[in-house]
Amino acid sequence: MLLYKGLMMDNSPERKRLILTAGVIALAIFLRFFRLGHQSLWIDEVLTIGSFGPPPPGIPYWKKLLWDVHGPLYSMFMHFWSLAANSEAWLRAPGAAAGVLSVIFFNKWLRMITDESTALTGTLFLAISPFSIYYSQEVRFYSFLTLFVIIALIAYVRFIERPDKKRAVLLGLAVGVASLSHFMALFLAAGLAVHMAVSGRMGGRWLRPAILAAAIALLMVSPWIYRQLYFLRGIEVTGISEIPDEAKLRGKLTFTKWSFPYILYAFSTGYTFGPGLRTLREAASGVELLRAHPAPILIVYLLFGFLAASGLVKARRRKLLSLILSISAVVLAMVVLAAWLNIKVFNIRYLVCVFPVFMAVIAIGTPASGRSRVSIILAVVLVMAVADWNYHMVPGYARDDIRGAARIIESLEEEGETILSPGGAQVIMHYYKGGNRIETYAPRFVGTEEALRRLAGEIPARGGLWYVGSRQWDMDPEGVFPELLSSRADSVMSWNLPGVKLSRYLFREDGGSDDPVR
Repeated sequence: MLLYKGLMMDNSPERKRLILTAGVIALAIFLRFFRLGHQSLWIDEVLTIGSFGPPPPGIPYWKKLLWDVHGPLYSMFMHFWSLAANSEAWLRAPGAAAGVLSVIFFNKWLRMITDESTALTGTLFLAISPFSIYYSQEVRFYSFLTLFVIIALIAYVRFIERPDKKRAVLLGLAVGVASLSHFMALFLAAGLAVHMAVSGRMGGRWLRPAILAAAIALLMVSPWIYRQLYFLRGIEVTGISEIPDEAKLRGKLTFTKWSFPYILYAFSTGYTFGPGLRTLREAASGVELLRAHPAPILIVYLLFGFLAASGLVKARRRKLLSLILSISAVVLAMVVLAAWLNIKVFNIRYLVCVFPVFMAVIAIGTPASGRSRVSIILAVVLVMAVADWNYHMVPGYARDDIRGAARIIESLEEEGETILSPGGAQVIMHYYKGGNRIETYAPRFVGTEEALRRLAGEIPARGGLWYVGSRQWDMDPEGVFPELLSSRADSVMSWNLPGVKLSRYLFREDGGSDDPVR
């Protein structure tokens, strides 16, 4: 109480900073916990839930953790957290909390490397960042990774200032924990090593403490090295030259020339300003997107492109450019290499280790004072606020609503009907509580002819069928299932949910006159 009264009576800049920072953190809490369970789980979330569930019979839990190719920290935490409840909001709460802590520690890191005004601006940007909010409201490990990457950056700055044994141990632990939250943090470690080399700190008084820090981090991740090598051995390497030119900006087709500019767009406004994720799945080029969504794309690249360029110039003056470029270039190079070798598809979320650096750059790039500073900050806040509104409130930007589809089926289905869900198999099985059977085969996995054969051969005995059309661009890109169903049956009911076209079919007695498989 005395501290509170003291702050209220104190008109110092420190008091104002604390009040403003507290307000920004409160905003971060609201945006990350608002409508936390409103959207349906999507396929990657359901798969992640399976990763922290009980192991198969006869397999000890510790062995299951050792076979986690992403990193065991999140799975281990969520294993115990999920024992209390399994609602969407409850399972997403740890990620939301990590997102809030990221904002707090980001403020601390910025105050270490910049001034108070820039730190507060960057904290505000991260608090309302649509990219950060998206991954804070997901049952996945990216929010944890962001948090521990920022903590590792704090430990690294302290280590650079005074490379003693204590700070080396703290740096090693921070990098190790970040790596255990997701092994992509090892890319960050490589970037920090490059920075030490280019800044002339790979020898002298930094060498032995740096070796100690590296040894600690390596020791922490060593139990999972074998699993990573085993995982990599099973991947068929495919050169990027073999990927079609019309590769989409996101999805199973991998890195394209449009991926570089898309990084700026996604980091700035997430996936809910202008073209959404489903639009990106269908777009073959940035030119096509620009023609369809000129205003939002131009706004983002003019505003955030200016801030990024300005931030890099100012970072050079503040002697931060080598750190920024070392981390960004190394992480990007490793992610692109993984896509090039077909180890992983190129996806913006694999660049999460760069995201805090990007947010720092645009904060540094904000004008230092005057009306231009106020105008730029307001413009950034407005654009991000629109994206946040779209994410929370506009169904077209929401995750695929397979939960809603499952509820509709349960309320209207009849005994003996079949549910066909080639694009959201794991999710429909997670949500559906009825007694009818679910079929999940898709042309992508069994081939078009085999998928048609199975469906055509079983249709006459099925009666009614529910078709859950989701992720068709991936599982049934040619639309062979809807075509066959339309030729054999009548669609008696249909619903358009976010990312899902749900239809109930009743089959004709004559089997249809325009059967494509006859």
